[in-house]
Amino acid sequence: MLNCRCITANPGSFIMRLSPYEIQAIISTFKECFLPGDTIALFGSRVDDSKRGGDIDLFIETHEQDEIKIMNMRSDFSIKLQDKIGDQKIDIVICAEGSKENLPIYYHAKNTGVRLTMNKIILDDDREKKFSQQIYICNIHAERIQEALNYIELLLPLTLEKIENFSINDLGLIELMNSRLSKLQDAMGEHIFPLTLEQLGNLSERQTMIDRLHLLERLQFIESAGFWKNLRDLRNKIVHEYVDVPSLQIGIVHETVKAAKELLAIWRYFLNKLAEHKILPPEYQP
Repeated sequence: MLNCRCITANPGSFIMRLSPYEIQAIISTFKECFLPGDTIALFGSRVDDSKRGGDIDLFIETHEQDEIKIMNMRSDFSIKLQDKIGDQKIDIVICAEGSKENLPIYYHAKNTGVRLTMNKIILDDDREKKFSQQIYICNIHAERIQEALNYIELLLPLTLEKIENFSINDLGLIELMNSRLSKLQDAMGEHIFPLTLEQLGNLSERQTMIDRLHLLERLQFIESAGFWKNLRDLRNKIVHEYVDVPSLQIGIVHETVKAAKELLAIWRYFLNKLAEHKILPPEYQP
């Protein structure tokens, strides 16, 4: 049977440009449609990190000898897999055990492919728990921002007179909005974004933060990488200019309220994209 490398518990052991969900979907669907003891491997461009895009090339060796049954198994597997991972180009090569055919593609798949097996953990518990924990933390930041906004918007539009008469509670909620805005941006950038790209099979240690933002923009997880830089600039402005000068405070608070609303919208949109790609942890499913 297959002479391929075998995927290990660490998805980084072999380069595969598939998400953990896609790998699990391939394996589980394969088990549904083929015989015990049959094997499946990924080969082609998806095991080459230097390439982009490409079909999902799968090589299956089966004990089944009946050609009609093999065709039916192939068709059933293809339909069910498309239902799970969406409309992607999937090429399936099947070799019956003991076949006298020695096609070049068989040799290529056996020698370059990565075997997929249910006996290996695709996404280890620690990584899955970390992803879930970071989503929980971001949700808390988002809730606090929304609570602060609900109150602050009652004070808008700000005037010099209103600012001069701010209570401790007013000032505290503005500080809460500023603080949680920074924390949500940091948690998304430092944890959620790389963990998401890892699950999508697009994470590289060589990537800078800007690289990841542009990649997430191309993948349509965020609408604009530029917003992230603008938000960072606003945070610097808050630190350096948000002093006890009412005229400065008016403009900065208005800018921060607008940015907070935009970031909350980005976070909600991001969660929807995670769900759409089937990588949102079950406890956060809508």
